[in-house]
Amino acid sequence: MKKALKVAAFLAALVLIGILVYLVDLFTGYPVSYFRVQHAARAYMEEQYPNTDYELSSPSYSLKLGGFQFEVTAPDSTDDCFQLDFYRNGALKYDTYVESVVNRTGTALRLSQEYRKRSREVFDQSNFPYAAQFSSSFDEAIAGGSEERGEPGTYPSKWNTKELELDKEYDISSLSGEYGTVNLTVTSRDVSLHTAAESLLRLKEIMEKANLPFKSAELWILSEETDEFDQPTEQLHILNFGWDDIYEEGMEERVQSAIDATNAYYNQ
Repeated sequence: MKKALKVAAFLAALVLIGILVYLVDLFTGYPVSYFRVQHAARAYMEEQYPNTDYELSSPSYSLKLGGFQFEVTAPDSTDDCFQLDFYRNGALKYDTYVESVVNRTGTALRLSQEYRKRSREVFDQSNFPYAAQFSSSFDEAIAGGSEERGEPGTYPSKWNTKELELDKEYDISSLSGEYGTVNLTVTSRDVSLHTAAESLLRLKEIMEKANLPFKSAELWILSEETDEFDQPTEQLHILNFGWDDIYEEGMEERVQSAIDATNAYYNQ
């Protein structure tokens, strides 16, 4: 009887240990899945990319995504890099080599990041007349979407990134005028056409002086006053206001047309 109880206790302990290991592995990816996926990734690289000098990073686990992510890099290249994602069971989720390297999306994103950094530095050092948040990128041109969504206004066409060369330096100013988009959120006591027009005119002046033009801008004008949910009590929103449409004469009329078009788009 005592022997049977000992065996039962031993088996129960094994079950508890198994459950504990499973839960730890589920939430941290370690230790079982980690080594399984690491082995799978190395085998995949040997099979798909033999005779290359690619370097495989340590796996990064995400419970939300349900698996591991690897960065694959070439030692002598900034752009020749891509990502591998694996499920916890070692099955490949996706390989971004074609998109990132062959289609040159990685190169385009590098240039986008350079534009984002340079234009943000320029804006932060400018004497912009309102409290504002600013961001910029080539992301719309890289991914597209505005045209497919039928948005009003001016925006860049989808960028044929395959024409880019890996690791090549490009003139950011010439690229930004064709592919750059900016997002500007202004907070003001005066939520009006005048504030919107002045914000766009001043933004263009700043970026033109820095030789960092953009193709189009998305603008929000938010009131300083907020409601009980800490949301602005007034706001104006403009989608895709084109660089070439930003000039003094008739500016407020064009702003009003853009507001009307944006409202119609969201209310359709």
